[in-house]
Amino acid sequence: MPYLMKEHNMKTTLNISDDIIKELVQLSGINNRMKLVKIALEEYLIKLKKGSVLSMRRNLVIDNNIDFGKLSAYGMWKDRTDIVDSIEYARKLRKKASRRSFNVND
Repeated sequence: MPYLMKEHNMKTTLNISDDIIKELVQLSGINNRMKLVKIALEEYLIKLKKGSVLSMRRNLVIDNNIDFGKLSAYGMWKDRTDIVDSIEYARKLRKKASRRSFNVND
């Protein structure tokens, strides 16, 4: 018979300020204290995980001595006859992307 993992819950007694609970109830609309604490802990865990990803980004070393002419993307539009001004073309692409609605025919 295969082993089935069960979710284990640990009963915990917490001393939380009534003011904090009242504010959470008011802002969230959730009246169940156990549910409030569970959601708060889950959200805090997500925040911590995101923070660890951000801290990894902060530790990246940027090489300012890159020879862009040797990058594969450099000059990728040079043979395109429909792009007269590559800087203006890139500017339009960024503008379209920032609107989050992208129409290929624009």
